[in-house]
Amino acid sequence: MVSRSSDKTGDRKFHLAAVYLLAAVAMLGSAYVASPVLALVFLCIVGFSLNAGNPLFWSINASLLTGAAGAASIALVNTLAQFGGLIGPWCIGLIKDSTGSFSWALVGIAGFLLVASAIAATMRVKPRETELTGAIPSSVAH
Repeated sequence: MVSRSSDKTGDRKFHLAAVYLLAAVAMLGSAYVASPVLALVFLCIVGFSLNAGNPLFWSINASLLTGAAGAASIALVNTLAQFGGLIGPWCIGLIKDSTGSFSWALVGIAGFLLVASAIAATMRVKPRETELTGAIPSSVAH
């Protein structure tokens, strides 16, 4: 639904900012509710939001750079994500050991999601003409 709406309007960045903001709010909700069932519902909303944002993120990345620079940017994003996959769980464990609760770790993740939402909303992204019209670029048509 999010990708379809984004395609229909041609707006990627505000859709991405919205799903990151929804994920941040749901992450905060999961940190502060007493009910484990409600916390799980909030975490499911986080998962939905982040998965809905992935196609938008990659389409923005692809629209900013092309060719070798585009490939290098994809490689850089994937490399940083791998480091995050190693460091993130360690930081969550460190925060849990320091505070005795996962709540502060979830608040920290929500903070990063808020920063990501702000970055997405303020990016200068200009959609390609082909994204709006669906036309095949002349360089590809030949």
